[in-house]
Amino acid sequence: LRMQWLSMEGSRLSRSRTATEPLRPVPTGEQLADGCPEAETLRGQVEEDLSRPGTGELSPARRACADGLVLLYLGGADSRNKARTRLEAALAQDPTLEEAQEGLARIAERAGDLQEAVRVCTRALETDRGYVPLRLRRGWVRGTWARERRAKGEDAGSLEADAAGDFSAVLEIDPSCFLAWWSRGILNANLARDGLRRGMDPAPALARAAGDLTKAIELEPGRSEAWVSRGGVCNT
Repeated sequence: LRMQWLSMEGSRLSRSRTATEPLRPVPTGEQLADGCPEAETLRGQVEEDLSRPGTGELSPARRACADGLVLLYLGGADSRNKARTRLEAALAQDPTLEEAQEGLARIAERAGDLQEAVRVCTRALETDRGYVPLRLRRGWVRGTWARERRAKGEDAGSLEADAAGDFSAVLEIDPSCFLAWWSRGILNANLARDGLRRGMDPAPALARAAGDLTKAIELEPGRSEAWVSRGGVCNT
């Protein structure tokens, strides 16, 4: 929790800094884990906790999986590599651990290997098509990959369609999933803006985006990101 607070506080300071304030480094995300002395101490304490014998409440595979996910949450290249080792060990003992598969996909995503992240999710979904976090993760990765390809002037239509398909599949499983409505709305908004830049009519994609984001707001009106995203759509 302290690690999370440090990261959130760093982000808040970055956003609230004015032009008259002296620039100073504010670590967030991976920089937090790799460059913040307090975070380094906290990470050492967590790893010490993980080295203690288990209580017997978890199987060895699930204990390895839990340890790997905690290490992944800490951030930083060193913890990420340790997390990969733990998660792979967990899957060697129990290949059905969806949480471990999703963790490996997150590791690949953070390392910038989006193709590998998609491959990990796809492989896992072949055996468990109902695990929502895997479909969400694959949709997010495909969306990021599509934006990168668009930025290079490459076609990303198939990736965007596949990402939308992932979010739609989640909604078939759980129509109350805020993240799926919000994510699909963001994807449609990006499609509209890209179409506008290329001289295409953005209205159909904007209508889909507004509908998805409105549904997200209805589900969780306290989530500001959906309001902000819908405001951006209205201003497009």
